[in-house]
Amino acid sequence: MKIVIILSIAFLSFNVFATNPFTLKIKSHEFKNGETNNMPFEFPNSTIALFSKHVELFTIANNSDKELIINSIVIKHDKGVMKEEFQILDGSYHPKKLEVKDLKIAPQKGYYFNLKFFPIASHLRKATLIITYNKNQKFTLNLTGKGGSNGNLSTHTKTLMDKVLGGADLDEMVSGAVVAKNGNTYFYGNNKMIAGADSFNFDLFMGEIKADGSLGWLKVWYGKRHDLSIDPGQNGESGGSANSIIIDKDGYIYYAGVTTKKGGSNYAALIIKVNPKDGSIVWEKVWRPEFRSSQIAWQRADAYSVDVKGDFVFVAGSTLDNATVMLLTLNKKDGSLYMNKAIDLYAGYNDRAFAIKVDDKFNAYLGGSANGRAFLMKVSNMNTKTPKIVWAKKIDAGVGSNINSLDLDKEGNIYASVDVRGAQTSFAYIKVNPDGKLLWGKENASHGQKNNIMIVKVLGNSLYAGGRVGIGNIKGVVGYDTQFGDGYLVNSDLKTGKVNWSMFYYSGKQSDQIAGYYIKGLGLVGKNLYVIGHMWSKRGDRYNGYWYDGVQELTDYSPVMSDIDIPAKGSTAHMDLKKAKVEDASSLRKYIDAPMGKTDVNGDKRKFTYQDSDKKHKGRGPDNDLSFIKLELK
Repeated sequence: MKIVIILSIAFLSFNVFATNPFTLKIKSHEFKNGETNNMPFEFPNSTIALFSKHVELFTIANNSDKELIINSIVIKHDKGVMKEEFQILDGSYHPKKLEVKDLKIAPQKGYYFNLKFFPIASHLRKATLIITYNKNQKFTLNLTGKGGSNGNLSTHTKTLMDKVLGGADLDEMVSGAVVAKNGNTYFYGNNKMIAGADSFNFDLFMGEIKADGSLGWLKVWYGKRHDLSIDPGQNGESGGSANSIIIDKDGYIYYAGVTTKKGGSNYAALIIKVNPKDGSIVWEKVWRPEFRSSQIAWQRADAYSVDVKGDFVFVAGSTLDNATVMLLTLNKKDGSLYMNKAIDLYAGYNDRAFAIKVDDKFNAYLGGSANGRAFLMKVSNMNTKTPKIVWAKKIDAGVGSNINSLDLDKEGNIYASVDVRGAQTSFAYIKVNPDGKLLWGKENASHGQKNNIMIVKVLGNSLYAGGRVGIGNIKGVVGYDTQFGDGYLVNSDLKTGKVNWSMFYYSGKQSDQIAGYYIKGLGLVGKNLYVIGHMWSKRGDRYNGYWYDGVQELTDYSPVMSDIDIPAKGSTAHMDLKKAKVEDASSLRKYIDAPMGKTDVNGDKRKFTYQDSDKKHKGRGPDNDLSFIKLELK
């Protein structure tokens, strides 16, 4: 019996003179069992761009006078090679994934299939094609190919889970997420067009993903009009502040946002406390400088950030028509109002606090934007009704710059994400001591409009900074996604700022692959690193990517920090807030279990689906989905 494999993109003829059970033929060249095929065969030393495909057509020719049974055709990928880099496809004009089991080929007949090479990483990629026939006989062909650019899969982490949550007609924009000690993740964000809820305006969604990756609970909070957590960039591109959600020592979750008490977009600050076991609400409050029967714009109040310390919940944002920083203290047990202040950093200009962190001595650190520039401020005595401004600093990071995330270490040092804006944007973060002195800073090396930091988080002995960057052509490296930006994560030494490693999340840049990625939440439990954000898929075709070692060098960053000369009446008590109060928010909303759809989202476009990211391909682009990734640190 003679069996022939012929590989060609042209007419394929049977080689009846072959002496081996299988002969692999490309043009006039024949391969023996166990030999190697470099893809593409015609150019064995060439490279193929990452996330691009090369397809070659195979035929199995049965030249014997007996029936041939092909038990299986499989590919064994070498260690570190992704499954989609080498794939077996059928022989159709538009090939699809092929699975062969006990395929019968009549004498003197042939069977065609395709082999696709789709490099995910640069340099040499390897796999083995294994054809099992007549029960116990095998033919193997070693496969090799080279990916281009300089994309090395992450050497610092191993991906354990990569999932997405979202519907085809929904746009999940994640604000932030927290991770409990047991590995359960709690997230928060905005959405529209949810089935059974508001069909036009933004609504809030919040939920739990368990440590094993299963979805715990998922809720929707919605009123008559707008309910959301506002984007610090004021452009609606990335959801609310990463500091808009916090978990206390007992595991309860707190959210900060806004809602409209009587319609329109004249917001009231919204603060919600939730039981992590089932998502049930413990209390929910709205705050305004004044509740009138006819509301007017100057009374607006926006809650951007929340923190918990001791018996108190601390909330920061803006109020009085965005003219002043809003600072609230609520009682943790019942949400009643303990203290409220308005701080006017620049008279006549918009002042907004996007992040707040409180240390063990009840010093509050606030970051945000004032008079179009980033600012950082320290306020003491936050456990009293008479807090004091200790210092306030302007950070010269460009027009429109801001600080949108803060965290503290055990010594009380402050870590701030500096969203550098202006003609160019960049990804930057700084360390400041409790006296307001800059200790060190880091900035990414790329430029453009797709470079934005969104979170800083002290985890263990490292500082993690996340956001997105647009990696262009640098140092001979072919650029990645400069159109929408790739997710970007940096690990730095807490004391020195030295960058230990960085990596980015990339999904290709072809029209059916390109996506923007935003990192908004981080957590570490043991060696498991949790990364939560959202992916913006251009066409709804691809939702999964891969982590790559960073190709950019971060440089030292030392922005000018100068004292803010607060007006003479600029104490925390200078605004008349005697009529300010909190009210119960339960009458303003409905709180429902989120409607869940099938994995095939075509039938449930306004419902949430939760699935592995590589399984979703039928979104309606452009489409935002929540992204949940669990990594293992190496």
